[in-house]
Amino acid sequence: MSSSRVGGPSGSNWKYTVSSPLVDAPPVPVLLAHRDAPGHPALPALSALAHEIVRRSTTDG
Repeated sequence: MSSSRVGGPSGSNWKYTVSSPLVDAPPVPVLLAHRDAPGHPALPALSALAHEIVRRSTTDG
């Protein structure tokens, strides 16, 4: 069993996994770590997305 703030079929590739959103759960802190070695090619896009989310959350409030 696991918990996720976002549930749905796209959350897992496992055939027998069922996800349910925890809509009444408190906010979930997220930590992104960076290492000084080559990483996944999509890391720049993930970093840009994280920055955009943080920017929106601090300007929309």
